[in-house]
Amino acid sequence: MARLDERVSMPDSSTVHAVGPVANAVRRSIEEAFETSYDIECQRQAEMTVALFEACAHAQETGWDGYSGEGVRIGAYVTAEAFLRVLPRYLPAPEISVHPDGQVAFDWTADRGHVFAISVGDDDLISYAGLFGGSKVTGREVFSGTFPAGILPHILRIAALM
Repeated sequence: MARLDERVSMPDSSTVHAVGPVANAVRRSIEEAFETSYDIECQRQAEMTVALFEACAHAQETGWDGYSGEGVRIGAYVTAEAFLRVLPRYLPAPEISVHPDGQVAFDWTADRGHVFAISVGDDDLISYAGLFGGSKVTGREVFSGTFPAGILPHILRIAALM
């Protein structure tokens, strides 16, 4: 059984032995479903990448926020882009912005009392904070190119309310 975060591939049509109009219609429907799923995932990834680029382009120089906000460092952008590439597709897309300290922020918000935020800098560390009604969580994870399993339950907790 495929995990949710693994891409499932379409069976090779040369291994399918069913024939007839119904089999052909089913095969076409399955192929279209796989293509649509792939297209939707590509579109989602492109939208998140564009949002990251736009946020970083706006915050590229010191003082971008009208005060003394630091510009985004290239390392923070690269790490943030890598983080988006490994974000499991079953999670909602985050809102993307830049903090005045130059770190890239990913936010999931269900309501004022249910928020989870991740900050990505240029040091391969992911800092996070969550507010879940009356409880809070904070922490740090090392980002090594794979999605940090320690933050997944927190995002899922917010996603269930979105």
